[in-house]
Amino acid sequence: MSGTVMGMIRAALLLALTPSVLAQELGEPARELDASHWFNWIGDGPTIEGLRGRTILVHFFMVEEPEKNGFMTLCKFHEEHADKGLVILAVAPDAMGSVRRLLGEYPLPFAVGAGCRDKGVWGIEQDRGQVLIDAKGNVYYRAEAANGVWNGKLLKALKGSKRLGDAAALAYLPRAEYTKRWKAVLSDLAQGDLAKALGKIERVTENEKSAPGDVAEGDELLDEVEAHVERLHEQVEEELERGEVLRARAALAALAKDLKRHPLGTRAIARLEELDGDEEHLHEVEAAEQFEDLVTAFFVRGLEKNRAKFDRLIEGHAGTAGAAKAQAWVDLVLSRRF
Repeated sequence: MSGTVMGMIRAALLLALTPSVLAQELGEPARELDASHWFNWIGDGPTIEGLRGRTILVHFFMVEEPEKNGFMTLCKFHEEHADKGLVILAVAPDAMGSVRRLLGEYPLPFAVGAGCRDKGVWGIEQDRGQVLIDAKGNVYYRAEAANGVWNGKLLKALKGSKRLGDAAALAYLPRAEYTKRWKAVLSDLAQGDLAKALGKIERVTENEKSAPGDVAEGDELLDEVEAHVERLHEQVEEELERGEVLRARAALAALAKDLKRHPLGTRAIARLEELDGDEEHLHEVEAAEQFEDLVTAFFVRGLEKNRAKFDRLIEGHAGTAGAAKAQAWVDLVLSRRF
């Protein structure tokens, strides 16, 4: 057999074996997700490392034929387990624009990533599938079919998990490498304690007795934290534009509370005051709160017994994002496309 033919055979075998070689095994540390853009998320990431301590359900889906994605079950999982530490990350290989259009039709409450093409290394070979990651950051369970992760697996994986909380939006993992002298600061940043971290950094950078190398690193850290806060404000505005007022307000309130005694908090405090004086915004907030309450009621009593309340929200808050979500929810349930 010629060398050329043997080379082709080896290449074919390598190509065939690569997914199984790269695929993560149960019990192994989960790898990071690679998505080009995230919706329904404010903060750094989301990353597997940044969500350590929570149980993560990674849901791989396709924008095409969305009724096959099992979104209703995922919404139920979110409704029942988010307060127990479950974080759902739904990811698709489709472009940002396609995912944005999908979210205009499907009112999904969890984080959704676009441009994620690495499902093979997670051991998912079909178009749709799920990977469950425990609070330690290890792969706990994998299913090739959508919604293969049933409640029994979730309840076991949720043991020891912590609720995400609104302040989690502030958490930050610096991009650069820093020496051990910043260990406490990096820990504060990872917990979302920005004010505490900034105080420690500034005590070094503003001290004339500090070593030049420490001051240089401190200045670099300050730049990173300031860029992180700027990005948080950008994300807040993006979510407000999309009508996701509750998520935006929660992050803004967390930022204002944490940085209330630091100059970086001035902008968040001022923006909250501005929003509180905006009647149109407050109307959006009221509609969003009613919609969330109705989704909770839906999973308890179904659509029929809540239909009148959905209709009142749709009619009484016409033009709001909450009313649009309520209409989409009703339409999707009635058409069985959810």
